[in-house]
Amino acid sequence: MSLPMLVHRYDDYSRIQHWSYVFLSEKYDGWRMVWNHLTNTFTTRTGKILQVPEYFYTEIKQLQIDYDLDGEYWGGYGMFTKIAEHTETTEMYFKVYDIIDVNLAFEQRHQILSTINVSLKSHIHIVQHIRIDQTMGTIDAIIRQQMNTIVAKGGEGVVVRNPDALYTTGNRSYDILKLKPVEYTELIVMGHHVTEEKKLINDYVSSLICYTEDGDDLRITWGNCKQKAPVAHSIIRIKFSQLTVAGIPKFPSYIGTINENNIDPAQLQKFNNLKTLSHAHTADASIGLIDQSTPIIK
Repeated sequence: MSLPMLVHRYDDYSRIQHWSYVFLSEKYDGWRMVWNHLTNTFTTRTGKILQVPEYFYTEIKQLQIDYDLDGEYWGGYGMFTKIAEHTETTEMYFKVYDIIDVNLAFEQRHQILSTINVSLKSHIHIVQHIRIDQTMGTIDAIIRQQMNTIVAKGGEGVVVRNPDALYTTGNRSYDILKLKPVEYTELIVMGHHVTEEKKLINDYVSSLICYTEDGDDLRITWGNCKQKAPVAHSIIRIKFSQLTVAGIPKFPSYIGTINENNIDPAQLQKFNNLKTLSHAHTADASIGLIDQSTPIIK
């Protein structure tokens, strides 16, 4: 079973200054997915088998490929939250980034990808990679400009790859980096949630139950044993990557507490009168020791 090569975050040019040049592609907002050519199965980044539409099997068989493929299970722009609800009539796509071969550099793997002849009507798409040479000026500015262009059309961001890098299965690599726009907002903590298996641990908090200023509710995974969770009625600041179609912050990360247990009474009453928390959204927060009892597929 092949596991995909996982990305690190792109911070600045120092990450890529030693690369001979850069391959850049769009980062699609879906579930990471691998196709295994020997078992003819589609799996998540952790190896769990995915139930995909039947036309995927028909179309990929026609390609006659003897490599495992690494890509994204994608439902269209703004459709990330709908992927789990797809049916046989839902239009889904396999956005192929790479082939899985640990003996070839990405430049060689990219050449193989470019020879795959895919029908225009196919649900399997070979992702386009743009070559950016080190002599093309300020590469960092070009990468960020490309990201802004993609985000403007509804995309999530970009991925840059080292052309000389070998494929490392199942591991995060600094030879493949993602860049997404970062936004900031404040949330009001309305309570804490603790999963059944953690209830015996003193002061353990599995997630923070929060409201946005617009009254949308969500749960942010906490699971941090070393840092005390913000108390109810605190205002916290988070950073996140874009909003879902429903206006919910995606992949929020806790930054800090702005105002602890000192919210205006009138504002508190406003949130108490909003919809119940029974359908709160679960989001992943990148702080401390994250509770993985309900892993997010991404």
